[in-house]
This record gives sequence, structure tokens and C-alpha cells, in this order.
Amino acid sequence: MLKRPSAILLIALAMVVTATAQESPAAQKPTETPTTQPARTAAQGANIRVEVTITDQRSDAQTLPKTVLLLIEDNQNGRVRTGRGNAALNLDVRPQIVREGRVRLMVSLEFTAQEGTDRPLQPPVQASLVALVDDGKSLVVSQSADPGSDRKVRVEVKATIVR
Repeated sequence: MLKRPSAILLIALAMVVTATAQESPAAQKPTETPTTQPARTAAQGANIRVEVTITDQRSDAQTLPKTVLLLIEDNQNGRVRTGRGNAALNLDVRPQIVREGRVRLMVSLEFTAQEGTDRPLQPPVQASLVALVDDGKSLVVSQSADPGSDRKVRVEVKATIVR
């Protein structure tokens, strides 16, 4: 008599194990939770030479371009703050190698030109942008025109991967 209840118990246990094993993959709980944000690219272990050239053009005055050079490790921040009198240049740059030969540049700048005593103070130029740049090639990323005068300010960037 004990053989029959044991056999029924074994059959029931086998059915439960079989049903669990045949459960569809969609019904099973995932072992890893998916992330909502794309994975960050790891730093490439290289330095990037970033050149930012600002040209302030006006018909009444010829000004020389201002160039700022920064050597920044991949995926790190570079920052320059400089000024004298009523002139200022504030620059933040973050380069990121996205694939061989291409660099994503995150640039934020504020530029106020030096003005003489006979000229009214020009408003500062502010720009914040992200651009994809080819290694070693210059790219104009901003050109602004002052609505109150003939002033034009052009910003050009160049990123060179240094191994």
C-alpha cells in the first residue's frame, strides 16, 4: 500500500519539474536588468590636442585671431579662464574619441573682446555646442553676427589625437 502513494507523489513531482523546465523564456525572469541609458565608452588611453580659434571681425578694426591650445586626456575636462580689463575668455572643453579618426567635442565658451575708451563695450559672445570632428581637421562650429553692428565672431575647433 505504501508503494502507491509514493508513486503518485513521484509522478506529481515529475510533472511539476517538467512544467517548470518547459516554461517559456519570456515568462522567466531576466538575470540582468536592461539599462535605459547607453553604456559610456571607456577612455581610449590617449591625449587629444584641442585648438579653439576665435576670430572677431569688424569693418573698422582688424583684429588677430585668438587661439587657445589644450592637451586633454580622452573623456576628461579642460578649462581655461583668462581676462584683463573688460576682456575675458572662458573656455570649457571635453573631447571624447568615438571611433578611430573621429572626436566628439563638447565646447562651452564666453568671449568678451577688448574695447578701447573711444568704443562702446561689445556684448559677450556665448556658445555651448557638441560637434563631431575629424582627427586633425579644422571645423567652423559657430559664426555669430551682432544685430547692432557689423561685428562677426567665428569659432573654429581642431582636435588631434596624440598617441
